[in-house]
Amino acid sequence: MLFLWQGIDCMNLEHEKWCDVNVISSLLKSFFRQLPEPLIPDDLYQPFIDASRNKDPEKRMLKLKALIHKLPEHHLETFKHLARHLNRVAQYADVNRMQAKNLAIVFGPTLIRKADDNMVAMVTDMSDHCKIIESIILHCEWIFGSWDMDSSVPTDDKAAECMSLVSAPSSSNMREEAELNPREIVSSIVSAANRKLRGESPARVLPPDKLKRVRVRPTPWLQRAKHRQ
Repeated sequence: MLFLWQGIDCMNLEHEKWCDVNVISSLLKSFFRQLPEPLIPDDLYQPFIDASRNKDPEKRMLKLKALIHKLPEHHLETFKHLARHLNRVAQYADVNRMQAKNLAIVFGPTLIRKADDNMVAMVTDMSDHCKIIESIILHCEWIFGSWDMDSSVPTDDKAAECMSLVSAPSSSNMREEAELNPREIVSSIVSAANRKLRGESPARVLPPDKLKRVRVRPTPWLQRAKHRQ
């Protein structure tokens, strides 16, 4: 991706394609998906999952905040600005239909993932990814704020809704289809969850034989960019 390979200084930001909000949002997701190291480093992946599964709502939030502040400085600052941006997007949900839980379903598997793209972890932990990101979006000011704000700990019981929106195949089936591209599987699950949120056909995961045939047609400007490389 040119954005990662050459840097933003090498791009013509005056091009008409950057006026399309869909292109910009896709670029944002692609940027974080293609980072060599996830925004949440691999050594903190399991602690985040364990913290999110804490049954006590207040302890859960405190553990998540503590882990956020263990992130490397650049990761922390990047995450903070992204979370604030997504929080602002969610504030206009009556127009864009992107509530925090919708945004969490879209960004969860991108921001929280195993560095080795472990397929089983991607699928079995997806509901946790969504719950974590939804909580961070909803309470970003508290999450990234100082510890002096902890006299009142926000709780987010609604984050559990993500679990019912994301259905995944069993881990045994994932192992049997280990040769598949894990990103395609995750993309299929996210798309299915989004369809359920919009009230369309019931959420389902595409079978492996169909996943292999799924291809995304690149836009003309992206084809030209690749041709120039």
